[in-house]
Parts: sequence; structure tokens; C-alpha cells
Amino acid sequence: MARHYKKYAKRNKHKRRLKNKAAMQQSKLEFMLSQARKQVVNLSHRKLTDDEYLVLSRGLKFIPSPSVKRAKQDLLHDFDELARKMRCRYLYHGNLDEIHPFRVKSGHTPPLSCNTLENYLFNTKHELSSMQIRKFRNNLSLSQRSGISSLLNDESLIINH
Repeated sequence: MARHYKKYAKRNKHKRRLKNKAAMQQSKLEFMLSQARKQVVNLSHRKLTDDEYLVLSRGLKFIPSPSVKRAKQDLLHDFDELARKMRCRYLYHGNLDEIHPFRVKSGHTPPLSCNTLENYLFNTKHELSSMQIRKFRNNLSLSQRSGISSLLNDESLIINH
């Protein structure tokens, strides 16, 4: 009989803790939202959602954590661009005296150059491709990420700091 009672008492205690935790999270969210509404001034006719207020209150210097889905592809693409620029510097060093500031980038891919440079680029690319990408914690919720995308896609908004 005592075991049966302890089992129910333990379950009820766990339920109370979950309710208290949910209530504390809700009150924390309401407090953060009230602070965000004080910090963000909406001068447009568009009604902002709660998540948009929370994102805007973080400030313009806030950087959301990047997506891990395409991290390795983006890294290898950026490295290919670096390799192209290094080959161009090696082949055309000293040929251009002054570069015009409004020059259109050609995107020219030069042929393979010096063996030393090519060995370095090959070994570095091999190291980058074999590197493991670690997962990290997101600093925004999914609803706040959708709030950022809706703010970015709205052409009528002007955001100043």
C-alpha cells in the first residue's frame, strides 16, 4: 500500500514541477516581450508579431547562428573562390597598375599555375573536405527565424537604429 501511495505522490510532484516550469517560462516570455515592445518603435502601418518584436529587440549587431545544413558546401565554395584569386595574383602580379573602383569583376578562372601553389591548394582543400562539422545550439527559435525571414522579405519596412 505504501509503495502505491509513493508512486502517485512522485507522479503528482513531477506534474507540479512541469506546471511550475511552464508557468515560469511563460512569465519570462511575457517579460521579454514587454521589454521588446518598449525598445522597438513601430512607425509603420504593419502590425508586428511577437516574434518579430523579440528579434528586433536584440539589435542590429545580433548575429543568428548559421545553418549547419550547407556549411561544408559553403566552405568549399568559398575556398574555390580563394584559390581562383590566389592563382590570379600569382599569374598577373604586377600587370595592373591601378584598378578602377567601378570595375566589373570578370570571374576569370586561370589555368593551373605553380606546382607549389597547386600542392598547397590541393592539400588545403583535402583537409577542408575531410573536416567534420560540429553541431551547435541555435540562438533563435524556429518562430523567431520565421520572423526574421518575414522582416527581410517585406519591402515596405525600413529598419533604423
